[in-house]
Amino acid sequence: MNSRDLVDILADMRPDGSVDPSVLRDDFEEKSGKAFAQDSFYQERIYLFLEWYLCDSSPEHPPLMDIIACMDSSDTLRLEAEGLLHSHRSLFELMEPVRRGKMWLRDVIGGGEWIVEATTALPGFQVGDQVDARIRYHNGWLVFGAGFVFHPPAARDAVHALIDRWRREDMERMDMLSLLARLHILAYRFSHIPVERIYSEEGLKLLEHHQKDEKVL
Repeated sequence: MNSRDLVDILADMRPDGSVDPSVLRDDFEEKSGKAFAQDSFYQERIYLFLEWYLCDSSPEHPPLMDIIACMDSSDTLRLEAEGLLHSHRSLFELMEPVRRGKMWLRDVIGGGEWIVEATTALPGFQVGDQVDARIRYHNGWLVFGAGFVFHPPAARDAVHALIDRWRREDMERMDMLSLLARLHILAYRFSHIPVERIYSEEGLKLLEHHQKDEKVL
């Protein structure tokens, strides 16, 4: 099952006492920025939100745990759901060209390298490019989740500088990803500003300035 179909199915399941995803969407958008239907990355952000809802909205007890608990142990959907529950979201950088249907990725935040099946088409994704994504197990292989944030190639060095700084400040991985996701939207809204300036202290100050401006962020 592809990741989008899996997330669609799981997000529609409502065990007793579960929270509807829409209730938490404002919280997610406050952290990661607001996308609008006309934005080219809107669908990717919707799936990023749904995966966050299922896996990360309540770190101690994510909604996906209750959904899995309602499934029969022999249900193949349960295996897919468990793979998503134990997935890993981070910022990944492509290390080499895709070969034999596999991608060699480096985790920019946590370190480590991953070999991921290239089952999801990522048009224009080149060596050195960075993507905020989730990887999960599927039939014994690692595959991408459904949500993505593709950061501009020109921002690569600036992103590394920000992560190095945040790591020294002991910032949590999910907080780093959320800030980068907001900078991604800022770069899209302020396309006249070079991206290396957006992904910098200047961009972080712009985020503060437009914090309450829903038309921008």
